[in-house]
Parts: sequence; structure tokens; C-alpha cells
Amino acid sequence: MPQASSLVLSYSNGITSCKDVQKGVSLYGLSDWVEISEVSRVSSSQAIHIATESGLFVSGLPDTKIQIIEDGSPTVTSFKSLKVGQELRYNQDTVSFEALANISFVPNDEVRQRAERDVYLPSIMTDDLARLIGWIEGDANISEDGVALCGPSSDPDKFEYYLSSFERIFQVTRGKVTKRSDSILSTTVGSILIRDWFKYINARSCREDSVPYCILASGTSVWQNYLIGLFETDGSLGDSGHGDGVYVPRLKQAGKIRMAQIAFLLNLLGIGVRLDERKSENKDHQTLYDCVIRGRRSRALFYDLIGKHLVADKKRERSKTGIGDAEDSSTEVDKISDIKASSDGKVFINLTPSSKDFYLCNSLYLR
Repeated sequence: MPQASSLVLSYSNGITSCKDVQKGVSLYGLSDWVEISEVSRVSSSQAIHIATESGLFVSGLPDTKIQIIEDGSPTVTSFKSLKVGQELRYNQDTVSFEALANISFVPNDEVRQRAERDVYLPSIMTDDLARLIGWIEGDANISEDGVALCGPSSDPDKFEYYLSSFERIFQVTRGKVTKRSDSILSTTVGSILIRDWFKYINARSCREDSVPYCILASGTSVWQNYLIGLFETDGSLGDSGHGDGVYVPRLKQAGKIRMAQIAFLLNLLGIGVRLDERKSENKDHQTLYDCVIRGRRSRALFYDLIGKHLVADKKRERSKTGIGDAEDSSTEVDKISDIKASSDGKVFINLTPSSKDFYLCNSLYLR
């Protein structure tokens, strides 16, 4: 029985919150889809909160089912039976959700009526568009004058790659590229129509605390390319600190809901993560969420799905260092470090599946 804010994978709507699930919708479990025959809300005074060694949290009711690792094999148990030290799976096997069709999104009539002849507005999500949106959300500013594109002058090839992609997809010509400072290249596409298009899809540069819906609903290939664009900008690979020459991939951004969605996307691709809440070093001490790729198997998957496709040479090369033996496909686990019962009256969503054997993916999210 997941919490209302938990994320699930819906057959018709992609990644969505449990509170938005309706009767008749099909959700993804450990290896298959199943129809939900009943949805109800439960306010519990018996909630159990579990903290894990990786910094993640899981909440549920005493009879909520969760998957643990016992004697090396996965098994399902209830929250009331959990003990400190037990192991949880913290990532799923890599799976392909081919049943999810690419979503079509068409800007509203007002935007269409103001269409400029020399501008093309995409209406179907593609891999190239998803990757560009990921980059835009890190290295662009959606302003009143249009879309300001920027990138580090130390990596002009990356800036050229995404600027060319922008020109090709929207069928526009770039403005003059200038050095905004000693370290930043910048150009502005002065199209109000394209600006409104990005606002329409709720891109992060428009200050939305959510991954755009057209990304969440579009399946694994789109998720992968969106994440490539994101890691190209706001991602980093820092030294593990163990003197082993390993660099650990991480993504740090603001927005609790948004970062929980990004962690869930990575999880569905088989990449295990840890989410940490931190304060920025700026004078405003903004709250940031640090998503860290955790474990050798996950780093190998990260390199295969994201790292080796990065244009940025330094990040691409560093992402190779932590993969270890890529042939090792053993399941990675997380350990329960603390268990607390509380009477906080949180709302839980009771999703009754049509199959008694159905089990939803573990929903791990920030408390």
C-alpha cells in the first residue's frame, strides 16, 4: 500500500503519482502489467517508516508488501515483519517498456495560430528531442525574449552539438554566439513561439518542479536520452574518495518532486541511486537533492546507457572508471538501518490488483 506521493509506472500515462491512479489503469509490477480493480484512500495511524543505509526511505502500513533479499534470493514480506539489517533490492532489472507508445503532444490553438513560417513545433516526442530537452533544462534560460542557450567555453564541441540539434529540430537559425563571460558561450533564439512551446511542456527552465509529462509518458528510450541531456549539463563525476581511481556519477538539482522522478527513471532503467538532501554553498542556502549512482553494476549500466553517449569528453571518459566487471549482473541490495512506527496520519493509496500474485515495484522516495 504505497503513500500518495509514491511513483508508479502506468501503462497509459507513464510515470505518475499513486494519488492519480484510477480504477481500470494497468500498472507495472516486477515483470508484467496488471489492471487495478479498486482504488481507495486510507489514513493510517500505524505507518511504519524505514530508513536504509543508502539514504533512502520507504513508508507503509503493517501489512504492506515489500521485496527483500533473503539467503541471496528475492522474497516478499510485510512491513511488520521487517528487521534492521535486512536487505532490500534497490534497483530493478533492466527492462524495456515497449508497450508504452510515444506520446503525442500538440500545443494549444493560441500558440498554433501565432505560428511563424520559419519555425517548426514538434508534436511527437523523439529520442533527439528528449535529449535536447534534458540539455535545455540545464543550460538554457526561457525568458520573455525567447530562449537563451549557453554552455561552457571550455567545451565548445558540446555547445555546438546541442545548438545544431536545436536548429535542426525547430528549423531555426542560431543567433550570434558570444562569450557572456570568460567561461560561458551564449546565443539567443528570439522566438516567442518556441518560448511558449517550452512553457507548454513545462520544461524546468520555466521553473516547474517536475519532469515534463511528455518525457514521463514516453518509455525507456526517451527516458534514457532525456537523462543523457541532463547529465551532460548538471551531472558530474567526482572522485570516490577511496583512492581507487573511480569516479562516481551524480546529478544535483533543486526540486524534491522532480528529483524523485529522476531517481525513479534511473531505477526503472536498472540503475540504483541514493538521494541526499543538501544545502547549497550559495548565500541563499537553497535546498538541493543529490542523486548518486550507487554500486558497480549500476555504474556499468550508467556507462552503457548514458555515460558513453555523452559529448563531453571528460565526463564520458570518467564514467568508464567505475564500471568494474560489466559481466557481473548480480542484484545489488540496500540494508535497513532504522525502523520507526508513527501516528502521523499520512494518506496511503490502497491499489487492489486483479491478480493476487501481483506486486508493485518498491517505491523508494525522499521523506
